[in-house]
Amino acid sequence: MTVPRVLSLLPDGALSVLPVPELHSLRKEPTCFNNIVVDSGSSGYLGELRGDCLELIAEFELPESRNAEFGLKVRCSSDGREETRIGYRVAEGELIVDRSRSGPDASGISRCGLSLPDGGTLKLHIYLDRSSAEVFGNEGRGVISNRIYPGPDSLGVDLYVSEGRVRLISLEVWKLKSIWNGCAK
Repeated sequence: MTVPRVLSLLPDGALSVLPVPELHSLRKEPTCFNNIVVDSGSSGYLGELRGDCLELIAEFELPESRNAEFGLKVRCSSDGREETRIGYRVAEGELIVDRSRSGPDASGISRCGLSLPDGGTLKLHIYLDRSSAEVFGNEGRGVISNRIYPGPDSLGVDLYVSEGRVRLISLEVWKLKSIWNGCAK
């Protein structure tokens, strides 16, 4: 039960797994953010951005701290009790989805090895669809799909870094139209 995907071989011999381009037809109401410096312990970087059916494409510059974890928090509750962290652990070279606060029936941290070149960037392509989070890292070199079960009011989206600071180069966000509009139910 994942979005349809295209598998291809990259020039360096690595396998790439990406969502099919036809999913772009579901995009509506685009929002963009650029050049945001995120400090550990701070929040509120994306203002009133909210949603449970979103496509997000984020590009981050790697932080100076080798011990940092950074990325996006999605499906965040206003009281801070619920959130799903989608990010990267620099020291471990891992793409992660942390579901430890993703609702009553979700737990654990999913990991996927993802090597980044020195001086490189991390690009996350994320699809949120109410109870699913699908993450494609650096052109499909790392992929994680998970179920999450936050409350219906947990709709916030924010940026985070565990230590030091990280720079978000860009973030594009689209709300997603239903695939069922106009279909008999």
